[in-house]
Amino acid sequence: MLFNFTRLLLVCCCFSWLITIPTTTYSQNQFSFDFNGCQLSDGTNSLNDLLPNSTLLCDCGVEGDGLSCDGANVFYEFQNDLKSLFELPEYTLEFSFLGRNTGQVQALFTIMNDCNRDSIFTLQYIPQDNEVELTISRIVGDSWDSRGSTNPDRCWHTVAVTKTNSIYALYVDETFVESFDNIIPFPIHPNATPYLGFSPCVTIGSDNTFNGIIDNIRFSSFAKTGNDFTSSSLSPDLILNNDTTIVLGNTVSIFSGNTCSTDVSWSPIDGIDDITAIEPEITPSESTTYFRTLTHSGCTTVDSVRINTFNPEDLDCTNLLMPNIFTPNSDNVNDTYGIANGFIIEELKSFEIFSRWGEKLYSTDQKTEKWDGTYQNNPAMNGMYIYIVNYTCGAEDHTKKGSFGLMR
Repeated sequence: MLFNFTRLLLVCCCFSWLITIPTTTYSQNQFSFDFNGCQLSDGTNSLNDLLPNSTLLCDCGVEGDGLSCDGANVFYEFQNDLKSLFELPEYTLEFSFLGRNTGQVQALFTIMNDCNRDSIFTLQYIPQDNEVELTISRIVGDSWDSRGSTNPDRCWHTVAVTKTNSIYALYVDETFVESFDNIIPFPIHPNATPYLGFSPCVTIGSDNTFNGIIDNIRFSSFAKTGNDFTSSSLSPDLILNNDTTIVLGNTVSIFSGNTCSTDVSWSPIDGIDDITAIEPEITPSESTTYFRTLTHSGCTTVDSVRINTFNPEDLDCTNLLMPNIFTPNSDNVNDTYGIANGFIIEELKSFEIFSRWGEKLYSTDQKTEKWDGTYQNNPAMNGMYIYIVNYTCGAEDHTKKGSFGLMR
């Protein structure tokens, strides 16, 4: 919720600390903390090390080690050089976390002087609602609060906040939540301290120290977009294989993102060579969706892969499947347009897409390539488009023509 009645006063009467600009130039730089080997320094050694409040605890992370917070006295403090980065015109803060689901609101990352809304930046985990909340505030009455839902089928979650001048955006689990233009950037209090897993409100009982693991903290001096988060995701605990189609009797090798789990189960188990393996080989006797369940740190991740089978003797070369619509809106669902059953194609001579006025927008001779809904690096308009596919199947040439809709 946003209240704007103090903005005019801010513009006319800015205090000098509200417009502090860091003296160091961080043009297009990226700083990272991966905590492997329980190290508290960033990968470039450009920032000062984190400081543990008490005992330094490490646990299995997204990739290697992660920092553990115990929900009580174990949390971490950044030094002021990281705080100054939040005054840059653009930035991206992102990290992964695994909560132990204690049912309490918990501090993930905060920049605060004390427990009030005077020039603060906070990220909180709300396990009872499966949500992450971002609060950025100048003073009481001039703030932005946004909540994003975490994926209930995942243990590890990602959160990212971007800033482009005065525009802020929140992403949770690689999904865009919302953005807001505050007209002028929110300031950072000169006496504030950046914390990991803690906020000053813990001391008065209105917040709680984080109970879980935090890993792969990244700070970039530019604003990333949704596609950047998707492409850089390490997909912990998730099956990396896309749904696929194979000839009946063939085998698919399963590939997985990194996991800390040693407790795995599959359903169904037909065709799986080792049901205790995280990455088994699967030879289905029919088209099947396989579900894999991993459990660790008191949390369960369920993921699946669909393996379709076909008998070459039953192949219909004229049945080339083309979707009727696609939605290239960067939500990672139905974002590209292409041939759905390219396995029937022996040779793709051309796959072309045209506007209603006959202008060619896209062309490829690779049957796995798909159109992303752009033309000359600009988003194509909503509406109907035409496709023409020329291909060889069963040693014969075939052509399929049709139309489809684009809807953002």
